[in-house]
Amino acid sequence: MLCRPDPRSHPATPGPARRARGDRLFLQHHVQRGGHLLRRPHLHQALAALSLSFPLFFIVLALGAGTSMGATALIGHALGSGNREDAELYAAQAVSFGVLHALLLTAAGLVASPAIFRLMGASGDYLALALAT
Repeated sequence: MLCRPDPRSHPATPGPARRARGDRLFLQHHVQRGGHLLRRPHLHQALAALSLSFPLFFIVLALGAGTSMGATALIGHALGSGNREDAELYAAQAVSFGVLHALLLTAAGLVASPAIFRLMGASGDYLALALAT
């Protein structure tokens, strides 16, 4: 079994661990002081709007990650077989594919997001916050 040092004992704690600890302390402080953070209705609305946009964001993120992995595999295969010209062609196609699809996804998202969020059950203030840019 590996023995890992306690991150709290090291001043150079990596960013995510430091932020997680800071968030925990922030929430613990506000809950102990009466939980006034939890009684603010606009925070509930903002969290609800944010939870509506996360699934769509992760679908777009997954599409981008899959595309980049496929392009990396094609470029790596071409370089491994000693075919630099094909690798450069694949790289140029991957960049143009990424730019073109970013523009198309942006346009489609701006047009279709109100209907998608309504299908997900958003209405009123939640829908307005989810669509806010």
